[in-house]
Amino acid sequence: MLTPYRLFAFMLWSLVIPASTSNAQPQRDSLLAISKNSKASEAIRLQATSDLLLRDWIAPHQDSVLALARRMRGMAGNRRLAYYGSLVAGNIWSKRHIGDSVQVYLDLATELIPDTTVKPDRAWLYALEANAAIDRGDWIASIGSLKTGLGLAEEVSDHGMEVHFLLWLATPLGQVGETVEATEALTNALAICENTGDSVALAGVYAGLSGSLGTVGDQEAADAYSKKNFELSKRLGRHDLLASAYLNMSHPAANEDLDLGIAYADSGIVHSLAIGDVSTAQVGYSMKSRIQLFAGRYEAALASLDQAIAMAPDDASENRAAFLGVSRASVLRKMGRGREALALSRTLYDRYKNSKDVNVRMWVASSLSSSEQTMGN
Repeated sequence: MLTPYRLFAFMLWSLVIPASTSNAQPQRDSLLAISKNSKASEAIRLQATSDLLLRDWIAPHQDSVLALARRMRGMAGNRRLAYYGSLVAGNIWSKRHIGDSVQVYLDLATELIPDTTVKPDRAWLYALEANAAIDRGDWIASIGSLKTGLGLAEEVSDHGMEVHFLLWLATPLGQVGETVEATEALTNALAICENTGDSVALAGVYAGLSGSLGTVGDQEAADAYSKKNFELSKRLGRHDLLASAYLNMSHPAANEDLDLGIAYADSGIVHSLAIGDVSTAQVGYSMKSRIQLFAGRYEAALASLDQAIAMAPDDASENRAAFLGVSRASVLRKMGRGREALALSRTLYDRYKNSKDVNVRMWVASSLSSSEQTMGN
């Protein structure tokens, strides 16, 4: 039986109107109206658009978002808009898991942050700081940054902002083994979402709870939340949400029908690439490969991993690159290509043995040990 491989999306949200929101829909509708109002100044429209993007209330193609961020940063004399432009760009690069670029835009945002006492402005800087830490594999630092941002959100009583920080916080907590605290964060986020009516965030909470509960062995509850996430994502009809939903459901589906599981993974890949989300597409190919490996289709499994690796830029996150590499070595061992597996495992170990990410160090050490045992070394 395949154990579900849960997808935790790393997201960044922002705020233009620092206010306590008991219902997300009016604020979302107001920002959409401002962003499309031809009578409003370009700066006002761009500020509203950046807030929609960072709150995850719209999800256009990532390349168009980067172009918009460049325009914002190029608007002379508007320091706050340039600051938000840096946040928007950093958010996209963090979704693509390209740590160096995230750090570049974090540095820019740090220089540009307005001299203001508005706490939400500073909170989203902590969010980008956490993204940069995640791509370095520094989960402890990311937890610290996110908790600081969450504290600022709580101070201004913006419940919509709180839920996003709680949702995001669950990922690094899970990575360091704090599963109880991660589940508690998601449970708190669920309660807030049900009160604010933020259906987009709710979809993410369902996915997060599915992963968290699956980790602690409550598979029945995990599968129930996966189905809730899938149904809500289909109703919302957004490529980013559908990509995550199909990938989260691919392994449960494969337990009933292997080809159905592969089809779900393919759908997740298609929805990811529709908005230029290469990183999530890589996850999709990895999950597809795992199902194919389980089915004994080793050549197909290797081909899927090679597609994922080919999409990775040279400076992709250590976590993603190492995981794909050790997965490839595992498939090679299954295929009886032990020498190739050993050579790859040694390369990965030499490259990542000093990584700050404990998971990466564990993966490459385990891969090398398995490959050496296969070869009798």
